[in-house]
Amino acid sequence: MPEDDGSLPEVCITSGMTQCSVPGPAGPLEICRISDPEHRLSSEWSRTSRPAPPAVLQPLIPVPGVVPLGELELIDAMQAGDVVVADGRKPEQYAKYTIPGAINLPFTDVEGALEALGCKRTGDGWDCSNARKVAMFCNGVWCGQSPTAIRKMTEAGFPPDRILYYRNGMQGWLLQGLSVWTPGAADQAFQIVVTFRGLLPRLVAEHRGGHQADGNLGLRVVLGQHLGHAQPVEAALCAIGRLV
Repeated sequence: MPEDDGSLPEVCITSGMTQCSVPGPAGPLEICRISDPEHRLSSEWSRTSRPAPPAVLQPLIPVPGVVPLGELELIDAMQAGDVVVADGRKPEQYAKYTIPGAINLPFTDVEGALEALGCKRTGDGWDCSNARKVAMFCNGVWCGQSPTAIRKMTEAGFPPDRILYYRNGMQGWLLQGLSVWTPGAADQAFQIVVTFRGLLPRLVAEHRGGHQADGNLGLRVVLGQHLGHAQPVEAALCAIGRLV
């Protein structure tokens, strides 16, 4: 029998892979699984039942054409880099922790989500012909936040086949001991710009005023209104320069 040296056992994401990297706002983010065999979910996530409404089990495919994902398929999509991973929960939930690299597209702001994903307003609705592919999730199989957003987005014209749905959500992700990520202030500023990128030219023009020499003045004001601090705004300007 091998001697017990006190080290933790190896826990793999999939056969032969103990960790991987996915794109983040300021560089790669690592995903691995907790290797402690005694680790348990916190009470927040260990509950099996919640009052209904609003907590009811959600369908695997909330709208025909939407593609359901498990953990491995979501990681593959994240690594490919051509999919926006969107946390549909409330901003205060997102700010606490989320799946690495996810941006926040709250289910309460469907118009903001459409803007962020490349849809353009038309006279009678939305043109989503050039919309980006998005993988959406929320709290878990009992959470209706991202399914609600998916239904409203497709009703507005977003193509269902460009939506991937990770129904297991944060509870399923945590149940597998997978890494979570707490967005920093600059990351959250980057997220704000991603969400409102379609509105930035107008917002910057409105706030720039007479300071024509400072092309970032309007952007600083817009970000400052959301963050409330100058230092994260300056850091964010570097991270989001390619978007504006």
